[in-house]
Amino acid sequence: MKGMQSIRDVVVEGAIMGPFICPDDDIMNDGSAQAFPDFGQDFRAFLDFLRESGDAETLSPQRFAALLGTDLAGLMAASRHPVQSRGMEANTLQRHLHEAVRVIQLCSELVGSVEQSLAWFEHAALPVFGGRTPHQLVSEGRTDDLVRYLSSLEAGFSG
Repeated sequence: MKGMQSIRDVVVEGAIMGPFICPDDDIMNDGSAQAFPDFGQDFRAFLDFLRESGDAETLSPQRFAALLGTDLAGLMAASRHPVQSRGMEANTLQRHLHEAVRVIQLCSELVGSVEQSLAWFEHAALPVFGGRTPHQLVSEGRTDDLVRYLSSLEAGFSG
C-alpha cells in the first residue's frame, strides 16, 4: 500500500466529490483519525482492507461505508436488508457488499484506480440507467445489468 490519508478529495467527471473524512467511529482513543490506505491500482489491498479479521469471506460494512463517505445506517438502507432476524440482515448486507465489490473491481480494471471506482460507484449518475448511480443499481438487484454495461465499455462501446 502506498501512503495513508484521513481526508481525501475525489474527482468524478471533473467535479470534486470529497473530501471524504473518517467518520466518528474511526476516531482513535487519542482523538486522531484512523487513516485509510491509498489503494491506487491495488485491488487486493482494497479487498484485504474490507475483510473482517480472521474471516476471508466477511466484509466490514463499517469500513465500506466509511470509504464511500456514508454511514452504516445509509449502507444498510441501501442494501434493502430485511429487519426480521439478525442472520438474514447479515446475509443480505454481505451479499450487497460482495456485489458492490464485484462492480468496483470491474470499474477499477477500466479506470486503473480503486479510489476513482469508489467515487464512480457512489456518485456517477448513469444516463443509460435513467440517472441512477451504480450503488443504486446494485441496491435494486441490477448488478448483472451493470456488469454488462461495464463489459460493453471495456469492449469499446461508447454509448
